[in-house]
Amino acid sequence: MARITNALRHVHKYFRMPETGLWYCAGMDGCTHYMPKNMPPPAGRMSVCWGPNNCSKQFMLTPYNMRNDKPMCDKCEEIMEVINESNDDFFSPSRVSSIKSNPIKSSSQVQSTESEHMSDCASWLGLDCDCRELR
Repeated sequence: MARITNALRHVHKYFRMPETGLWYCAGMDGCTHYMPKNMPPPAGRMSVCWGPNNCSKQFMLTPYNMRNDKPMCDKCEEIMEVINESNDDFFSPSRVSSIKSNPIKSSSQVQSTESEHMSDCASWLGLDCDCRELR
């Protein structure tokens, strides 16, 4: 005899709670599904992607996807790797040292005429400056 639970049939959007290590569903309001510790992890089950831009694609969980607390489909994994690599490049030691070697001067250190200031603004912004209105 089948048990009647009034459960909603849907693909779960799995996430792992870092405190407990248990996998829960966040896919639908009211879904109370979770994977107890005595059950194997949800690898091989379908899940909804947590990727950027609200991908919401359905995909099969693998141990590779499940290393994140909020697993993503393969396409979103690739996108996140590119984003992380570009962040690594942006904050690379050579870039940071070049920024430190050219610090921005404080306003007390800058002594310039109005025309020098306006030409500096125009060169930085690529447009004409109305700095006189700001002073």
